[in-house]
Amino acid sequence: MNMRKFCRRVTNKTQLLMINPAVEAGGWPAEVPKSQQQQVPSDNSQHSNKGESSASFLRAARAGNLDRVLELLRLGTDINTCNANGLNALHLASKEGHHEVVRELLKRKADVDAATKKGNTALHIASLAGQELIVTILVENDANVNVQSLNGFTPLYMAAQENHESVVRYLLAHSANQALATEDGFTPLAVALQQGHDRVVALLLENDTRGKVRLPALHIAAKKDDTKAATLLLQNEHNSDVTSKSGFTPLHIAAHYGNENVALLLLEKGANVNYQARHNISPLHVATKWGRANMVSLLLAHGAVIDCRTRDLLTPLHCASRSGHDQVVDLLLEKGAPINAKTKNGLAPLHMAAQGDHVDSARILLYHRAPVDDVTVDYLTPLHVAAHCGHVRVAKLLLDRNADSNARALNGFTPLHIACKKNRIKVVELLLKYHAAIEATTESGLSPLHVAAFMGAINIVIYLLQQGANANVATVRGETPLHLAARANQTDIVRVLVRNGAQVDAAARELQTPLHIASRLGNTDIVILLLQAGASPNAATRDLYTPLHIAAKEGQEEVAAILIDHGSDKTLLTKKGFTPLHLAAKYGNLPVAKLLLERGTLVDIEGKNQVTPLHVAAHYNNDKVALLLLESGASAHAVAKNGYTPLHIAAKKNQMDIASTLLHYRANANAESKAGFTPLHLSAQEGHREMAALLIENGAKVGAQARNGLTPMHLCAQEDRVNVAEELVKENAATDSKTKAGYTPLHVACHFGQINMVRFLIEHGAPVSATTRASYTPLHQAAQQGHNNVVRYLLEHGASPNVQTSTGQTPLSIAERLGYVSVVEALKTVTETTVITETTTITEERYKPQNPEAMNETMFSDSEDEAPNTLEEDASHLRVLTHSPLRLSTDDHDLSFFPNHTSSPYPSPGATLIYLSRDDNQITANAHAHDFSESLTKGLHDSTGVHLIHATEPMLSKSPEVEGVDGDLDALIRKAQHEPVTTAMVDPSLDSSLSDSVPVTRTTVQPSKLLHKTFLISFMVDARGGAMRGCRHSGVRIIIPPRKAPQPTRVTCRYLRKDKLAHPPPLSEGEALASRILEMAPHGVKFLGPVILEVPHFASLRGREREIVILRSDDGQHWKEHQLEATEDAVQEVLNESFDAEELSQLDDLHTSRITRILTNDFPMYFAVVTRVRQEVHCVGPEGGVILSSVVPRVQAIFPDGSLTKTIKVSVQAQPVPQEIVARLHGNRVAVSPIVTVEPRRRKFHKPITLCIPLPQSSNKGMLTQYSGQPGQEPPTLRLLCSITGGSAPAQWEDITGTTQLTFTGEDVSFTTTVSARFWLMDCQTPRDAARMAQEVYNEAISVPYMARFLIFARRTFPNEGQLRLFCMTDDREDKTLEKQEHFIEIAKSKDVEVLSGRHQFLEFSGNIFPITKSGDQLSLYFLPFQENRLAFMIKTRARTDNEAAADGRISFMKEPKMRAESLPPQTPLCTLAVTLPEYTGPISKKPFFSEALLTEKYTEALHETAEPDDLPLPHVARLIGADWHRLARALEVPDIDIRQVRHQLVGLEAITVLRIWMFLKKEQATPAILRSALQRIGRDDVVREINRIEKPDDLEGTPVSHISEPSVTISSTSLEADDRRHYSEVAATQQLMVEEPFFQQSEYYGIDGDTGGPKEQPFREEEEEVAVSEIRTVVRTERHVHDSEDGERCFDTGPIVEERTITTTYEDDVAVNEEIVDRIVPLNEEEQEKWDRMVREAEMNLEQQKESKEGTLDSQVTHEEKKDGDDGVILKTTRMGSSHVSQFLPDEAKTAANETGLSSRDASIVMTPTGEEKVDHIGVREPSLSSAEPNIPTVTDQRHEAMAEGFTSEDGSVVVSKKMTRVVTTTRTTFPGEKTESNMGDLIRLKVNEQVYSGSVDPGDQHIHLVPITKQRQQQKLDSSDQQQQQH
Repeated sequence: MNMRKFCRRVTNKTQLLMINPAVEAGGWPAEVPKSQQQQVPSDNSQHSNKGESSASFLRAARAGNLDRVLELLRLGTDINTCNANGLNALHLASKEGHHEVVRELLKRKADVDAATKKGNTALHIASLAGQELIVTILVENDANVNVQSLNGFTPLYMAAQENHESVVRYLLAHSANQALATEDGFTPLAVALQQGHDRVVALLLENDTRGKVRLPALHIAAKKDDTKAATLLLQNEHNSDVTSKSGFTPLHIAAHYGNENVALLLLEKGANVNYQARHNISPLHVATKWGRANMVSLLLAHGAVIDCRTRDLLTPLHCASRSGHDQVVDLLLEKGAPINAKTKNGLAPLHMAAQGDHVDSARILLYHRAPVDDVTVDYLTPLHVAAHCGHVRVAKLLLDRNADSNARALNGFTPLHIACKKNRIKVVELLLKYHAAIEATTESGLSPLHVAAFMGAINIVIYLLQQGANANVATVRGETPLHLAARANQTDIVRVLVRNGAQVDAAARELQTPLHIASRLGNTDIVILLLQAGASPNAATRDLYTPLHIAAKEGQEEVAAILIDHGSDKTLLTKKGFTPLHLAAKYGNLPVAKLLLERGTLVDIEGKNQVTPLHVAAHYNNDKVALLLLESGASAHAVAKNGYTPLHIAAKKNQMDIASTLLHYRANANAESKAGFTPLHLSAQEGHREMAALLIENGAKVGAQARNGLTPMHLCAQEDRVNVAEELVKENAATDSKTKAGYTPLHVACHFGQINMVRFLIEHGAPVSATTRASYTPLHQAAQQGHNNVVRYLLEHGASPNVQTSTGQTPLSIAERLGYVSVVEALKTVTETTVITETTTITEERYKPQNPEAMNETMFSDSEDEAPNTLEEDASHLRVLTHSPLRLSTDDHDLSFFPNHTSSPYPSPGATLIYLSRDDNQITANAHAHDFSESLTKGLHDSTGVHLIHATEPMLSKSPEVEGVDGDLDALIRKAQHEPVTTAMVDPSLDSSLSDSVPVTRTTVQPSKLLHKTFLISFMVDARGGAMRGCRHSGVRIIIPPRKAPQPTRVTCRYLRKDKLAHPPPLSEGEALASRILEMAPHGVKFLGPVILEVPHFASLRGREREIVILRSDDGQHWKEHQLEATEDAVQEVLNESFDAEELSQLDDLHTSRITRILTNDFPMYFAVVTRVRQEVHCVGPEGGVILSSVVPRVQAIFPDGSLTKTIKVSVQAQPVPQEIVARLHGNRVAVSPIVTVEPRRRKFHKPITLCIPLPQSSNKGMLTQYSGQPGQEPPTLRLLCSITGGSAPAQWEDITGTTQLTFTGEDVSFTTTVSARFWLMDCQTPRDAARMAQEVYNEAISVPYMARFLIFARRTFPNEGQLRLFCMTDDREDKTLEKQEHFIEIAKSKDVEVLSGRHQFLEFSGNIFPITKSGDQLSLYFLPFQENRLAFMIKTRARTDNEAAADGRISFMKEPKMRAESLPPQTPLCTLAVTLPEYTGPISKKPFFSEALLTEKYTEALHETAEPDDLPLPHVARLIGADWHRLARALEVPDIDIRQVRHQLVGLEAITVLRIWMFLKKEQATPAILRSALQRIGRDDVVREINRIEKPDDLEGTPVSHISEPSVTISSTSLEADDRRHYSEVAATQQLMVEEPFFQQSEYYGIDGDTGGPKEQPFREEEEEVAVSEIRTVVRTERHVHDSEDGERCFDTGPIVEERTITTTYEDDVAVNEEIVDRIVPLNEEEQEKWDRMVREAEMNLEQQKESKEGTLDSQVTHEEKKDGDDGVILKTTRMGSSHVSQFLPDEAKTAANETGLSSRDASIVMTPTGEEKVDHIGVREPSLSSAEPNIPTVTDQRHEAMAEGFTSEDGSVVVSKKMTRVVTTTRTTFPGEKTESNMGDLIRLKVNEQVYSGSVDPGDQHIHLVPITKQRQQQKLDSSDQQQQQH
């Protein structure tokens, strides 16, 4: 029933909707007439006693008389009795709210749902009466909340009618259905609306349960297009922009459903038409998404921004195009929507239309000239997208519009590649019809046939072959389509390729054939197919692996049988000498081993080094294979080349089962190797107790001696194997047996410091005095090795300390020679003195240590993963389309937009990388892995389309592609992207996920020869050692000498970025990483001796100024300095004892100046190579010492005796500060010494230490202030600065000159200190600013220098212009993939030069080229180490009319910009590169003919106007307006024809041009107000605020210009505005160069030539709009102003107060968009109060001197504000406030004042500051009122208040705050006519020496002081001239 009918029924039949509260009340309600009461059958005379009791029962229930109710119930009254209307006791009690009666009735089983005659239940009546408690009781007792009366009324309806909000809420919470209507169709919402119950209406709307999501009431009204409900809600203070949980407003909902009526109502009520919900979705986005054309028109008519952007930069045009609403697309384009707008990933609207197969939308976009080949950031064109989705119609449309059918994506994929990958046969046919290149290849060489073969698209493979595709085309790694088909198990594809002429024995780069691949995968069908086609079963890879080897390795029994049946040779050896049987034994493949033996393979067939399969099975503990071999007749006595039997190997590896089996087959337990070692030796060395017991049980000799005499007991002693020694002793093994050199087990244990074995041997009778052939006792060995605990134990057990060796040395002398302090202390007290005296005479000889024999045997090599996994499946992470019927993937109709996917061609390697071993096939496939990943299409994944969830259905149907682009295929692809399988030396440009890892392969070490071997991630090494170099990044090399690896070990080494670590190394200021962090594995592995890591670094050491240190982290959290120093001697010692001369010669290729070596005995988790200022580290003890700096020899630290209580490491660091840094920041006013640091920081010394630092030297090689050097005379400008902060905290400099006594010695200064800190001497002319200036210089000085090189790529885009890409690289690759893809050519490369980290390198151009930049801008490149520092820009040739002119020039790289102080010396470039643009090979376009006149001719006067109006900052507006210039031009009513001409003729100058045209056209009407209004109309209020900020700069706010008068500087608002604009422009330009990498296309335009200013014609080109990326930051400034509590009063008369102001400013792209100011008054803290009182006392003393002054005073106040931007982003704001007291003097009084002092009247005003006191700057104040009133009366200015920075800092930690204290001083100054003003002469000086007075000034130019003696005659002349004319100053 419609609303009109509803209203009529409400009016005429109120009783149907409006339930009277008295209806059916039972009895006699007051409002019921008596005539009606008589109708109630209650006459007692007509009823029985039972009827009377029933009536009493009902009355008692209504009255709430519980006792009466209970009494009547006991008398048998029916609890459900009712009156004539059907009302029972429960109804009546519920209406009246008697909850006790209701509970009792329900307890006694009263019918809770009993209805009256009209169908009303107790719940109806309670709801109508608003009895919430009764409603609760009834519902809890299972009352039906949705019961309807006879007319359809529900309890909810009744509660809504009577406005009982709480009851409505309760019923709704308990499943009340508000959709139930009366018989006339009215709902609770309708009656609530009719009654105007807005709160109930809102409640009902918010609880509409038909939707999936609960929305606010206004949203539901908007969804239902219920304008009446919306009007009611909006009238009662509902916010029209109220948001749901997801941030959507009612206008969003109305836009989604196209409800124009509600939308119009909302807009009229003030709804924000551009409100941005979650992900920045506006109502216009929603309307365009759902194709609501009328709604779109309505929103645009009400000011909706047509190009508003979502979080992912989607515009409404993107949404409409994606959904295919061609009418909306056309409407938006007609309204001026940007057709070239790009999303975050570079998607244009045409991409969206192609994705959705929306042909009409695409046609409209193309009609409006959308670029048909527009590309995303991954270089995907719309045709790529159409091919991916299989949209043939859109693809045909694009091709008909001349789309490039061979366009290449970033990885080289063409649309044909993608169509083949996605099995889009129709698209393939279409592309080939339009001449797509069938042989096009990707970067890795993949053709379309490769892709189709791998993906199993058999129809496409057949079609491509029919169209002439080459079946044998090879990739860059030599793989044919047959290789890829075999790898993907595509049997049908293999069959098709073979039938079409594919070579079955085609060999890839590593010579692997398709048969090798099929053999590894175990695909018997493909194996048989290939063999039948003639494939060779004995084809060998480069490592001599045949298919049978691979089948044996992989356990492919069926394949092995097929290969053997086809003649595969079972005896062939791999490069490492393994047969197939060896490999089966190694990998435990029992069935293959059994097959090989059954087919006649010799069971004892020997491989390399005479190793048998039984040796291999024993080594790898494959007991089943070993048993099979033994059962097949294998010899248990087989001997390898080194003499090892299988039992040797089993004993060493502790293979108990195999050892038992071998012994069962009568293996010799005493078999000896070539060096004489038995299995018991090996088990003893490894500590295998059970194995040793087994061998002894089987007859092994416990005293067996090797060739060098070593017994198992010796090896137990060496390795501290007490458990095995106990087994040996049980069998009576000797504890004193000697080797050939005479070493007993006790000698060996003492040598290696094995205290447990020492204790065990002595306890079992080993002699402590046994001697070797060199007469060494165990005590000698322990002392030699520095084992203090062993020495003490031996001494305790009777070892003699006085025994001498054959060379006459005692243990004490040996320990002293080797520097073992603790051992010397232990032996000193027990060794005879005479022995010490005798041994001190041989100090000149080098001590040669004595070492016991060792077992230097190695086992056979297992250092490779035999069959180096050459065919490891690298594409296994891809799901392949099999030969089953092809089905369409779920992505056919839509591509999703993912919120977290990056579109960058260089994805961040955040995921864990899994690396398998080096594998030729895997190398190949991995080279293509990214070709088969979704990196092509992941650029399409822009997040949040406009997903809006509403009440009944999702606004965007969430298709499966929200979860994955290709269903299960892409799920696997995404998984593979997180776990890439990478093993090969792949070009890093092809797989950017490895960008932070050391390229490591699992290439096997060739231990015998140190050839040039490389690795990617890891390699195997055994006891033979080897040297391997990483082949990516800078190439770390690892040298593991022979006999240093305890067992075969896989060494892993990779580079990581610092930010990838959860706990990066803690670095102090001036420290930084010199290379990427090295991740080592297996961490914790210990070697038998030092190994060497050679790590290239990129730090500039500046001679000896800086050094390299190594940090290590064993657990990934804590870092410490690596202790083992890799000195040249230590490195050579390791190399010489491990390699011969020939091998050493091969290691010299890394001997460069930037290689650091790490010498280590174990591997931590991480190594970090750090560059820092050189530290002189020494061990200093209680005896004291002196540390000299090797960087600055005059710097030294003297530690007196007792300054330290124990010996610790102390270091001194001297960092020179380049004078050029000081001069650039502060000119010649400052000179500094080196910065001296004492480590460890913040340490308290027990006695003061003395530091000596050279005096600061300025540029003229002397101190700024003349210093006589006499005792007691310190230079007044020399300041000592100190910073006690330590660790990674930034330095905070303090001036400690006043608390530290300085001692001068020649050119040096010394002082004492009791704490370790940083110290610094500074010579400056303003001592109170020393700390601030020191901080500025220090921030520049700590920039870390690196050695980097510059590289330039170029591309000639036009005869007179080109594009340059400039790089500043550390360890980058020079062959940049992106530049190669875009056909750039390398044209210049520099040598390594020093570049500062975190600094800009500025470019200067000379020759015939110049960059295309804005006027006054200078290009710069921001350098960060180990990152890709790229700068892209356009250049032009100067001779533009000559196409053949030479396009060469020079680019110089400077440290500083061109605009700098003129006093600084000329810059020296870092380097200068000669560049020549490549030749232009494209067509020379003719000049087009234009009907319109050139704009430069039409507006010559306006465009050449250089002066700008004061009230219109046009350049500032032009810079800020950016891409919105054309909108501003239309708002300013600039003609459209002029806008078009500006767009095409003045590219880059559009904004400033249209503004000047506007001024020219509008003349006087071009006012700031008109400009502000236009900016506001286009939504650029930020520009308006910035204009207002410039016109009212902060530092002049509220201060009259006339009150600011510096002697030497004139301050005006105009100059400040200009400075502010220039500063802002420079900063913005620099930030833009740092943040953005501009992408330039061919620039063809009409422009003004940079040299001549004349017009130059260029061809017409379309405009391309830039997508701005905003940067938002917030700056919080806090200012504290301390002053008198009342204005005008003296500061000492009343108490001071603190005015604290907090200013929070929000900047968007460095433009202030919002500013909040909070002012409050707070009391002074203790420190401020103390300083205030001190200054008040000083002011009182000064005022006493002015008591002679006459009346006529005038106070004025001057405020100076200075701002400075700190390097760390913190804004420092300094406020100087001064109050001026002006006194009027008569001329005679002025003369008198001058005569009293003996000076001129003018000079009498100058107050000299005594030495050591603070110098006060004098500011003259001009008061116009005085000079105009009394022009002949001179004035004296009494400057009372001067702002003084006291160095307070805030305690909140958020910002640095300067707190200002008002200081009271008194000065006078008088200026007479005819004299020079201070602005000309600089600072005035008055000096009195021996009664002679000198006057002078400081020359601002050369900073020299010019003094002139003052005579009495000159003083009189000045007085005479003052009588004639006076000047107020």
